[in-house]
Amino acid sequence: LVGLWPGGVGCAAPHCRQNRQLLVRSDDTRRIRHTFMWDTHADFRGLGMDYYALFMRQSGGQVVQFGGLAAIGFGLDSRYTTARSSSAVLTGLAYRWGDALTPALGIRWKQLGEVLLSYDVTLSSWRRAVDYRGGWEINLRYDGFFSKKRRRLK
Repeated sequence: LVGLWPGGVGCAAPHCRQNRQLLVRSDDTRRIRHTFMWDTHADFRGLGMDYYALFMRQSGGQVVQFGGLAAIGFGLDSRYTTARSSSAVLTGLAYRWGDALTPALGIRWKQLGEVLLSYDVTLSSWRRAVDYRGGWEINLRYDGFFSKKRRRLK
């Protein structure tokens, strides 16, 4: 293990400001959704690994999901400027507790963004309802307008 970044921890509670007073009726039927997430990053000699865990609960239903994504880099960043031009092939696996397994494959192009293609393999009793097929998912991310400054090498 070359480096381990602490990553982050987050929580959210959407719909928490809805009108729920004792004497007033509300048309808002959405319930508060509690969301907790943890993620971290580790570097292993040219291989970047991102790990995460997610917990969501709303109206008695809940989702627990965890997974990882590996980035195998190619190309070089500039040694003399702050330009970042390296790219990476991405591969990963996620598991949604008691429901699905999701393998993924993608590419990160020159630190501008990424395209990730995954397939949701249903493992629960819903397999019959979906005729033993899962579902394709496409994740597009564009980071081009965010600052990618690096320290200048001396």
